[in-house]
Amino acid sequence: MKLLDICEAIVDCPHSTAKDEGKGYPLIRTPNIGKGRLKFDGVHRVSEQVYNQRNERAVPQAGDLILAREAPVGNVAIIRQGQQVCLGQRTVLIKPNKKYVDPDFLVYYLLSPELQHKLLSSSNGATVSHLNMSSIRSLEVQVPGIDVQKRIGAILARIDDKIELNAAINENLESQAQAIFKSWFVDFEPFGGVMPEDWSECILDSMCSLIIKGITPKYNEHSAQLVINQKCVRNHQIDLSLARCHEPKKVNEKWLQYGDIVVNSTGTGTLGRAAQVLFTPNNMTVDSHVTIIRASKQEYIYYLGLWATSHEHDFEMLQTGSTGQTDLPRERLKQMQIVLPSDSILSSFSKVIKPIADIRIQKQQETQRLSALRDTLLPKLMNGEIDVSAVQI
Repeated sequence: MKLLDICEAIVDCPHSTAKDEGKGYPLIRTPNIGKGRLKFDGVHRVSEQVYNQRNERAVPQAGDLILAREAPVGNVAIIRQGQQVCLGQRTVLIKPNKKYVDPDFLVYYLLSPELQHKLLSSSNGATVSHLNMSSIRSLEVQVPGIDVQKRIGAILARIDDKIELNAAINENLESQAQAIFKSWFVDFEPFGGVMPEDWSECILDSMCSLIIKGITPKYNEHSAQLVINQKCVRNHQIDLSLARCHEPKKVNEKWLQYGDIVVNSTGTGTLGRAAQVLFTPNNMTVDSHVTIIRASKQEYIYYLGLWATSHEHDFEMLQTGSTGQTDLPRERLKQMQIVLPSDSILSSFSKVIKPIADIRIQKQQETQRLSALRDTLLPKLMNGEIDVSAVQI
């Protein structure tokens, strides 16, 4: 059947640009469309007036899908209960007819390799690939019986539910760690609100054994060595699924170690984003658009990690260059001012933070395994290779 035949409506977004007003309704643009779920980090927000104007043709509701027409073409996510959103630029609203198709099934079906290939093949544009509305509406889809659809949708949705739960747990844990950091090293609450006399102020370089930009990689998808790029660093975490493989090279100081901090160092909008390596990195480095900060002492690791993730805005302010060509100079980074607590306090702080860090990385690694499981199951469920008839929902 054609996609239009199993939907109540397929609606293009308004082509006008909506300004970010900082509060109000979430404006879903293509960066906010993940693999199946909407992403609200960094989302733009608009007033009720703009919300009504942009949703005049159709109001996005729970169970509807939002498809990216451009960059990245074909990404699609479902709107969940309680998510009141507004259509941003280069998006399409898909309203499934629930008599014919289960919304969870449809979102994962559209994400299957076969359908993604169809979407990419039907896109056009010399500079920026995009989908036209006729290609979307006429997209041919195969739909099994509604009971089978619901079972497939439920299996994959439950995996994504667990991924979302892990993300919420990690966000809470990081908030706890940041609150402890602020209490100890900004407000000095355990010390009567005053910085202890045996502490001092120094420059970042004096607490580090290495502050350096990464390598220029030679990509090779058959290699076992990974290079982290700026896309991998987001929300104070490192997403290895977005890293790339490159030609084996001799291990040197730029190969990542536990506790290293990575900071995006080029480009407006990404420059300054920071994350810490809280896992054991094997055969892994960063490219030249990312800076590595390495603590010179074991006691500094967790302190510097939380300091860095709480100073992303300060990193951004150090940039040089024009819009689109911005750079974070290493020398400016080295000269940043930082409080240097006593080793005994830093040791006590590490004992408090390490269990939080360990749980965070466990949840992140579990999420990566779940994502891989979902992506492996997806084509097998869609082509009937896995029988779901006995699955209880």
